[in-house]
Amino acid sequence: MFKYLAIALLAFSCLTLAGCQKDAEVGKFITDLDAMSKDVVKAVDDSPNEAGVDAAQKIFDAKKGDIKSQLDALKTARASTEMTEKLTTSVKNNVTAVLGLQSKYIQESMNNPGFKEKLDKLGKDYVDMLKMQ
Repeated sequence: MFKYLAIALLAFSCLTLAGCQKDAEVGKFITDLDAMSKDVVKAVDDSPNEAGVDAAQKIFDAKKGDIKSQLDALKTARASTEMTEKLTTSVKNNVTAVLGLQSKYIQESMNNPGFKEKLDKLGKDYVDMLKMQ
């Protein structure tokens, strides 16, 4: 009986360690997503014109592959409830920040169809990156 208890405790310990390891992967994803999103928003805020959106799109395009591959690796990952909540909050805040550029610069969008088109594409690309397929 003690043998089975020891085996069960060992298995639980391994699962706990695996969960911690996944928490670290989720934490890295959150950090990377937050940084990329901040850089994208900053590029448009620093230059709210077509050139600024072009700069934001370049930042996004350069980092989206890494973010997407991290997200794909997390599809079947188990993480703690706390880390899952942090992930949900991060994604919500980042999507809100990037898509919020459309309403923040509505006047520029109304006056410049090229700006609107590029900003809409950036927002669509960002959301598409985060879709779990």
